[in-house]
Amino acid sequence: MPEVREACLSDNQSVFYATNFSIGVNVVFDLNKQLAKSMDAYEEYEPGILEVHHLAKLDKPSGTAITLAEGIMENIPRQTKWVNHPAEHPDELTIILNAKVKYRVLMS
Repeated sequence: MPEVREACLSDNQSVFYATNFSIGVNVVFDLNKQLAKSMDAYEEYEPGILEVHHLAKLDKPSGTAITLAEGIMENIPRQTKWVNHPAEHPDELTIILNAKVKYRVLMS
């Protein structure tokens, strides 16, 4: 994002960027980092992320899942990259999208 930064500075403008604007989700981002830091000592546990979305989800994985993965990787050094499939190597952090959820609207 260096180009965006330069454009903002040169025009005396600003940009607000977040992968999720929900206050609650941003609290979860912080809790995620704290939990990852605590779990770093337990190498027998392998972290992973399972996303559940509607069938028509276009951006996979979501920015929220990627931010969660980045928070884990910041605090568990053995996790060096996220993958969008079951992990095949110990340094991979799995983000799986479970799009099998169907919603039914009940009308009364």
